[in-house]
Amino acid sequence: MNGYIVKHKTLGIGKIESIDHRRLTIRFVDGSHQIFGPTVFSDGTISRANLSSGHRCNGPEGPCVISQVIKRGIQNQANLYEVVYDDDLRSTVSEVEIVPISEPTWLDPLSRFKARAHQNLNIFRLRENLVNTINRVLRNGNGLHALLSSRIDIHAHQAYVAGVVLTDSVRRYVLADEVGLGKTIEAGIVISDLLAQKPTAKILVLCPSTLTQQWLCELYSKFGGHVFRLLDLHGRFTAASLKKVICSTTHAAYDVPDILTNIQWDMVVVDEVHELLVSDELYAFVQALSRKRSSLLLLSAVPAQRREDDILKLLTLLEPDRYAGEKSAADFGNLYSAQPDIGRRLRRFASRIEGLRDGEYSNQDVLELANKLNKLTEVEGDVVLEELIGSLDLTSPRFVEECTDILHYVADHYRINRRVLRNRRQRLLDAGQLIKITREFNGISYEADPLEIDAVNSAESLVSMLLSKEAPTTIVAPFTRLIQQSLATASAFQSFLEGLLETQPDVLSETGKDFIGIGYMFGYEDWDDYAELVWQASRRFLPQGVIENCLEVSRAWAADRQPSRFSALIELLKKRRAENSNCKVIVFAGYPSVARELESVLAAKYGAQVTSFLFDLDTESKEKNVRRFQTKSDVWILVSDESGGEGRNFQFADELIHFDTPWHAARIEQRIGRLDRLGRDKFRNDVISNVIYRAHSTEEAVVRCYGEGLDVYSRSISGLEFALRDVEDVIATTAMQNDYEAILELISKLANMARSEREVDESESVLDEASFEQKGAERYKEISAALQSGDTIEKDFVEYFRCISYPNAVKEIRNDGFAHGIWRFYADDTRFGTLPDLEKDQEGLFGEYRGTFRRAIAQIRPDLDFFSVGNSFFDSVTSTLSTHTTGRTYAVASIVP
Repeated sequence: MNGYIVKHKTLGIGKIESIDHRRLTIRFVDGSHQIFGPTVFSDGTISRANLSSGHRCNGPEGPCVISQVIKRGIQNQANLYEVVYDDDLRSTVSEVEIVPISEPTWLDPLSRFKARAHQNLNIFRLRENLVNTINRVLRNGNGLHALLSSRIDIHAHQAYVAGVVLTDSVRRYVLADEVGLGKTIEAGIVISDLLAQKPTAKILVLCPSTLTQQWLCELYSKFGGHVFRLLDLHGRFTAASLKKVICSTTHAAYDVPDILTNIQWDMVVVDEVHELLVSDELYAFVQALSRKRSSLLLLSAVPAQRREDDILKLLTLLEPDRYAGEKSAADFGNLYSAQPDIGRRLRRFASRIEGLRDGEYSNQDVLELANKLNKLTEVEGDVVLEELIGSLDLTSPRFVEECTDILHYVADHYRINRRVLRNRRQRLLDAGQLIKITREFNGISYEADPLEIDAVNSAESLVSMLLSKEAPTTIVAPFTRLIQQSLATASAFQSFLEGLLETQPDVLSETGKDFIGIGYMFGYEDWDDYAELVWQASRRFLPQGVIENCLEVSRAWAADRQPSRFSALIELLKKRRAENSNCKVIVFAGYPSVARELESVLAAKYGAQVTSFLFDLDTESKEKNVRRFQTKSDVWILVSDESGGEGRNFQFADELIHFDTPWHAARIEQRIGRLDRLGRDKFRNDVISNVIYRAHSTEEAVVRCYGEGLDVYSRSISGLEFALRDVEDVIATTAMQNDYEAILELISKLANMARSEREVDESESVLDEASFEQKGAERYKEISAALQSGDTIEKDFVEYFRCISYPNAVKEIRNDGFAHGIWRFYADDTRFGTLPDLEKDQEGLFGEYRGTFRRAIAQIRPDLDFFSVGNSFFDSVTSTLSTHTTGRTYAVASIVP
């Protein structure tokens, strides 16, 4: 609105110089400046420059219609307009003497037409086109706005899982898809749908601190721009101020449990639930939340049958009334053992019901199998089931529906997995919904120089001293993991030792021990606290002089100008670039500060060809760097810490390099999973993990345990989640002995264990099916296919908005590698006045909106609005299609002889 002319009642004529949050700075003819609030809009003293022919205004002689803009004015640079008054008189007036009139929105179309206030055919046609297009989009999406507004390419299995939850009045489910199949996407759709139905809903998302920023960004960028509060970053708050919240599970349980458990949440989402089952404190906190009658989504792996206690704890969170208590726990074992038999019998019964519709089976065939359901040991004596089966009538027209009721009754009351939704990668591959992506391991060993070997020996001497002083394993194991990973670079090792030396010894509380025990759940924001606890607990066993001697060794190593690990990395990069001049490589370095150091080293070698994705960068810088890496051919190296492994999608990258090795397999899986994501097949059908490690060292032995034993570089860890806790403890306790050969001896044992665990997990796929609604599955597959069809409303929306606004209110922006598809809209002026703000209690929308209608662009550019159902600007414009009369009437005069 800059440049608009204002006529104030007492101060005279002035011009708007700036507007900030709708506060106007106005310069008057006498040179003075004044600031006014929004009341200047409504007191009849403001006019708008650049009005066009056809605008209705109030002029000196009453209501008029502008017929022509004469020229730039002769007084105070005001435009002159030729206007026609309602009595057909004409006049030329200054713009400071006319005020635009909003269209009479109170008129319904029929009244408007009777009053002969019709409009031309063009705007009528454009409005009709947009109305029809929007209706078609809503039909394709089956009215589920959450599916329409998401920026992601929704796969059939994700749409099905989300659809099952959305159509259930009780939204309490375990989402248990295998790693990389999109549990977060499914949960995001459900959250988005709840907010579409109830914008004031209170939602709590709990997750490991490594994933909090991922959740924050994904809910905003992929699901309608929903802004959540990241509670870990807020020191002061009240329960009343908490509405849409993301919080790390540890911060919630240790720091603010009472506040969160006393709020009546509409929905609670808990990610990585299987990770917190080992902590009594974390489990008790989530259990307290689960007892509320809110919707509950648990994102988790599912234990194998022999891990009966784990699955009972998981189901107790989901359905506390059904599974809590000693009696329920005692009965659970028998019910759990019967699950394969119940599942097989129900599938046969469901198959015969489907066969009835196709004529493959008769009513008598189905009745015989229904009677066999009643013979199952766990079902015998169920009076309700006996009554349902006994009332079946072979001649009833409702025979199929009555059999379906029986099927659902048994599933609801006797299947423990009825609320566990799980998709397996192999099943989706067999169904042709996925293309197989292979994983490959490429080990890059290097010979350490003498200074590095001295540093490694000094680190291992500290571990040996802890053991000799009989420090508890619960302290020595995390100490070993930290100090071993710090040996990736001299500066990281030096920093570890300095922190250890400066920390005062202390005895850990029970909470502190619990905190250390779940260290794999922490991100960088918790690293200082976690490391300090490890240092405090171990410091009382380590004399100052010993630490100082190790520190001297680290400083000598730091003086080495060309460390061997860096040389191995640069040699590998050189080889990859020679093999493929267009390659894109991600280099992961997880230990704090190592990635920043690595970026500096590579930038000195490759200059602007290197970019980064680091925890301490702001979100805008991260996204800018990712866009450069993806779109610029000369930017081919991305250095990332573990924050890049926490939910970020890098399907387009060719290979990844593990500069250091995390001591938790889940961290390795997260890194690989950034490339091995849905949609990887558009770029490559493989994911290559290049792992750099020190030859003949504890590090090499651990890498081989993960690679040859657990096969984590070549296969997903799905099926191993519950076994990994024990396995990683075994690896750590063996590594504490500093015995290279002893660790290598674990490989064959780990391979046998992993093979057995995966076989058990795969054999129990019989328990996966949580619903027998096959028609429902097909329905959501069709919705998914419709959303993938590329149906866009871009053309119709842009043409309509151009017609209802002024000429410069719409512009296509062509930059950043996109010739088409990015648009800028100004919401300030339309034919009917201000666009409504549907989300906030304000007068309307103002200012600039930049975005795209194309889902493919929206996925790449999270900084842009996605103009679809659920977007505030889009919904505001489309709401006027039914609330305003603009474009709803036109007339044709027919002269007949």
